[in-house]
Amino acid sequence: MNKLITIIFLLTFLIGSTQDLYYQDYTWDKEPDFKTVKIEEDEHEVIVKDKRAIEFAYDSDNGFFEYYLKHRIIYIGTEKAIESNNRVYIPSDRIIESIFHKARVVSKEGKITELDEDDIKEAKDEESDDSYRYFALEGVEIGSFVEYLYLVKKSASYKGKIEYYQGEERRRDISFDLISPINLIFKTKSFNDLAEVETDTTLEDKNRFYFKMAEMPRLKYEESAGNTSNFGAILYKLERNTATGGKDISSYGDISSTLYASLYSELGKKTIKSLKKLIETSGANDVIPLPKKLEKLKIM
Repeated sequence: MNKLITIIFLLTFLIGSTQDLYYQDYTWDKEPDFKTVKIEEDEHEVIVKDKRAIEFAYDSDNGFFEYYLKHRIIYIGTEKAIESNNRVYIPSDRIIESIFHKARVVSKEGKITELDEDDIKEAKDEESDDSYRYFALEGVEIGSFVEYLYLVKKSASYKGKIEYYQGEERRRDISFDLISPINLIFKTKSFNDLAEVETDTTLEDKNRFYFKMAEMPRLKYEESAGNTSNFGAILYKLERNTATGGKDISSYGDISSTLYASLYSELGKKTIKSLKKLIETSGANDVIPLPKKLEKLKIM
């Protein structure tokens, strides 16, 4: 991996230094004109826009990085949706620099309450003792829209990553972009009825793979089912470097590790403590055959 990164750095002298980001000037509508969304029975919210763009590029010091843009708009339909969307959390995984972060609430009457970097708050998670940052939104009510947009610079991760585009909420106006220097070719795979990517043939100095979808239906959670594996998703990995002739740069073993980590995340201390208490209370700790233990847990 270190050898590959060294090669990529050397290539900056062959294909040019820092590149302008494809979405560096992207922003939201100054005067949003959101339409009321009809909430279906047992539905709490609708994601009316879900845009993500991942660009791999060189910075001014010839470093190779990943730039991640996310733009989401959520329609608030119930009290439960208010509770789950009155905060917007700032990502921290692999973050090197925040280029911009902003959020706003648009009331059903059209009143806009906007927040920027100065409004970001900090707190600490009691379970993990990790610090996190977030926007505390005001004016979130039934019939309002929560919108947030950010662009961050991250350490590059290209050996098999996955983006999910489905959940318990309906989603509209879905889009995905994967952009890279002209010499780096990525391979993608869509799952569970998510659109296949297209290639942008209008660019001369970059590769751009993208898709757009008008809507993605909700997928209700089922008890004891592998729900995440049924979500519409796109997997991407760096396949080859045309400048060096390198091929199959990211192996399927790397991708399998990524998928496993996303499907079987490590349990938190609080969750483990609750499970141990459940096992003890149920009597499943007793010296009895496994079928009996499972029966006791099922009853609980």
